[in-house]
Amino acid sequence: MANDNNRIKKLESELEKLKPELEKAQEQARILEESRRAMLSMLEDLNESRASIEKAKNEWEATFDSISDPLFIHDKEFKIVRANIAYRNAAGIKFKEFIGKPYHEIFPKMDKPFNMCLKALELQEEEEEEFSCPVTNRIFKIRFYPIKDVNGGISIQSIHILEDITEAKKAADNIKQEKEITTHLLMIAEATTHTSDIDKLMGEVTHCSHKIIGCNICLSYLWDKEAKRFKPIKAYGLEQKLIPIFMTETLDEKVEFVKKAMEGSLR
Repeated sequence: MANDNNRIKKLESELEKLKPELEKAQEQARILEESRRAMLSMLEDLNESRASIEKAKNEWEATFDSISDPLFIHDKEFKIVRANIAYRNAAGIKFKEFIGKPYHEIFPKMDKPFNMCLKALELQEEEEEEFSCPVTNRIFKIRFYPIKDVNGGISIQSIHILEDITEAKKAADNIKQEKEITTHLLMIAEATTHTSDIDKLMGEVTHCSHKIIGCNICLSYLWDKEAKRFKPIKAYGLEQKLIPIFMTETLDEKVEFVKKAMEGSLR
């Protein structure tokens, strides 16, 4: 019986010695559990962040590709690092075939980069210029936007936007041409109303007709009713040495187009 009591006391003494170790192990287990929960929470945050970044990336790429004008980004060596679908279509080749190559070797093909692009990189400013592409017969307004580093220092890349202004240029040219034609028609009307000098009047009419028709040489004749022939009166754009010949050459009804004109059948 005494031996049993001694044994129990000995075990109790051993347990008392192990109690700090047990408490220490329990504390370590608690810390490990908190660390595990913190790691899981961090992983969840990372997954959410990655999903947000991926979503933002996809949205940016969708926006980039939705731009109808050809657009590309190049590095300091003018090599393409990114381009939208419109640029790929304009170049007529796949992305993998031009990414990493100098843009002036892809589209539009040139001997060197745009002068304004070189200037934009040098001055670190936005620049633009017009470019007529003979291959596509289109006119582009090229805009250059340097992308600076995070500290706002030297540009590390540049964005190029190629805006197709062909139709706008045609419309502007048509309006300009119509304005010029209208102006010269009004000048003819003004001269006809206020000019009594026939020589001066025909000079004004010939000059304006030259502008309206857009021809290199404009010759004017007046019908001489008594002589029954057209007499030369004014010339515009004719070489000086040919003017004496023009002024002495009349047109009568023997000339086919004059004959048709007098018959009212010239078309």
